[in-house]
Amino acid sequence: MQAVGAAVENIDDIEAAVTPLLTGLGKRHIQFTGFKNEYFDAFTEAMMYAWHEELKGQFSGETSLAWATVFEFIMHKLKEGHAAALANSDKVQQNLVSNDQIASK
Repeated sequence: MQAVGAAVENIDDIEAAVTPLLTGLGKRHIQFTGFKNEYFDAFTEAMMYAWHEELKGQFSGETSLAWATVFEFIMHKLKEGHAAALANSDKVQQNLVSNDQIASK
């Protein structure tokens, strides 16, 4: 939820102000065994549902679109960070395997 708050507080300069925070948070999700990028989408769905239930009639089409846009940005950056961490992890694993193969010769 801190990521959501940071995005809202920096909405006028969201790209520069929040991207490092969000990609870093996405990278940290690699620590959760079995975590997949698709799981971020479940968060968006849950938050949109929660906003709809909490705001009831005030959750107009315009409000829904605004929050969906914010969550889309947040999730895109989280996914970028997570994908980068996975790619880096795969490279590290490949290097370890290569080094083990060289050492065993």
